[in-house]
Amino acid sequence: MSPIELEQYLHEHIPLSKAMQVSVLAAEEAAVLLAAPLAPNINHRATVFGGSASAVAIFSAWLLLHARRVRDGVARRAVVQAQPRERRRGGRGERRRTGGCPGSARYGLQPVCAR
Repeated sequence: MSPIELEQYLHEHIPLSKAMQVSVLAAEEAAVLLAAPLAPNINHRATVFGGSASAVAIFSAWLLLHARRVRDGVARRAVVQAQPRERRRGGRGERRRTGGCPGSARYGLQPVCAR
């Protein structure tokens, strides 16, 4: 799927992503690169809100899985169950996140990078 198609799908299915102004910069076989500007994702300390940073990371992996499911004709639905992440300092600029994994591991009901 193209970056434009993925961005439209994301905004249609997860309206929060549109409010966050998330954009799809690139989509490749093993990764999807997203960006989100600071302004709609800012916190009280003028840094990126941690929930926004976490959401962008989840969106990226979720879109990668979606693109692979479409490509392979897989009718299963993807549900994010957990996203372990720890951040100690806030960022001050646009957030960019890539969801991806090395290699071409097949996926099922496991995380996208697991067998």
